[in-house]
Amino acid sequence: MSKSITALLTLIAACSISTVQAQVNAADSVMNHVKGNRLSIGGYGEVAYSRNFYSDNQFRYRRPKLYAKDPSNGRFDIPHAVIYLGYDFGKGWSLGTEIEFEHTGTGSAVEIEADEGGEFESEIEKGGEVELEQFWIQKSFAKWANVKLGHFVVPVGLNNAHHEPLNFFTVYRPEGENTILPSTWHDTGIAFWGRLKDFKYQFQVVAGLNALLFGRDGWVHKGAGSAYEFKPANKYGFVVRVDNYSIPGLRLGVSGYMGQAMHNTSPNEMEGKGKPYDGVKAMTYIGALDFTYNKHNWIVRGQADYGYVSGAQRLSVAKANMQKSSPYDKTNVGKMPMLLVLKQDMTFSLRLLRCAQKIRNSIFLHVTKPMTRMWPGHYNQFTLIQLANVWHLA
Repeated sequence: MSKSITALLTLIAACSISTVQAQVNAADSVMNHVKGNRLSIGGYGEVAYSRNFYSDNQFRYRRPKLYAKDPSNGRFDIPHAVIYLGYDFGKGWSLGTEIEFEHTGTGSAVEIEADEGGEFESEIEKGGEVELEQFWIQKSFAKWANVKLGHFVVPVGLNNAHHEPLNFFTVYRPEGENTILPSTWHDTGIAFWGRLKDFKYQFQVVAGLNALLFGRDGWVHKGAGSAYEFKPANKYGFVVRVDNYSIPGLRLGVSGYMGQAMHNTSPNEMEGKGKPYDGVKAMTYIGALDFTYNKHNWIVRGQADYGYVSGAQRLSVAKANMQKSSPYDKTNVGKMPMLLVLKQDMTFSLRLLRCAQKIRNSIFLHVTKPMTRMWPGHYNQFTLIQLANVWHLA
C-alpha cells in the first residue's frame, strides 16, 4: 500500500455552517446562500499539499523493485476554485451559475482542419483550465415541481451528487467513482425535480455519453467530455435520482443513467445503413446505491455502483481503427464495472469566531473494491484501503 501525507486548506468564500444533520446536494449549493437576496455570490476553494513516500516514475508498478528506494516527492495543487453566481427574478424564475477553475493547468481544444485533409489539430487556447459547471434557468411551480433548463450537475452516484470538499473525507475526491464515472459529471439538457414529504427526486434528459472516449483505465470516465468547442448531441441520456430522508440523520439514495453512446460524436461518419459499425449501439447503463449516516458525531458513507456497456468488443475494434491523430481513446473498453465503497468518519468540532467557522478533525477508514469485466471470464480488480487523519477548516 502506498504511503502519503496530505494536508488540505479549504476556503469558503461565503462564511457558512457545515451542519451535522444534513449533507448538501451539490446541485443545491448554487442557490443555498441566497437568503432572500436577488443577487447572490458564493464559492469555495481548495489548496492541497501532498507528500508521497514512493517513486513517481511511470514504470514503478511494472518494475517495483527497481524503483523501491527512490526518494519521496511532494506537490502543491489547487484542485478547485469555484465561484457561484445566482439571481432570483421573482415569480418562481431563478438563474444559477458555477464557474470552476481546476489545477491551474492548461486547456486545449481539437478542431478538424478541412484544408489539411481532415486532420485533427490540437490548439492551446487558454492558460488555465476553466469550466462552466452549471449555467441554468429554473421555473419553480411548487416545492414538488421545478423545471430546470441549461447546464447542470448529473447526480449519478455519491461523488457527483455530493462532490464538494466537505462532503468527502479525503483531500482529493475518492478514487472509486472518480475513476470510472465522469466526475464531476455535468451536462446540458432539461431537468424536472422536486421534494415531496421525505423524498427528493430528479429526472433529467441530457446529451449522451460518447463511446469513443470510453477506455480501459477509466471505463466511461471521459465519456461526458468533448474534444471540441461544442458538445455533440446526436444521442441522449436519461437520468433519474431519488433520495429518502425518513430516518433522522440518514439519507438513502438510488440513481441511474441509460443512453446510447455510439454515434454520438462529430463527424458522425460511422452511422448509416451498410456501414460496418452501424449496428454498434454501445448502450450504457449505470446504477448506483448510496447512503450517508450523519449523527452522534459519526459519519458513515457507502456506495455501490454497477454498469454495463453493450457491444464492448465491437466498440473496441471500432476505436482501434480510428484515425491515428483523432482525439479518441483507442484502448479496449470494459463491459461491466462494479464498485463497492464503505467509509466511516469520527469527528469533533471546535466553534470559532462569530461566523461559526469550524475546525473538524476526521479519522476515517476508506475501503474501495472496484472490479471491471473486460471480456467474458476476464476481470481486472483491486482493493484500496486507506486509514488517515484529516483536518478541515470550514
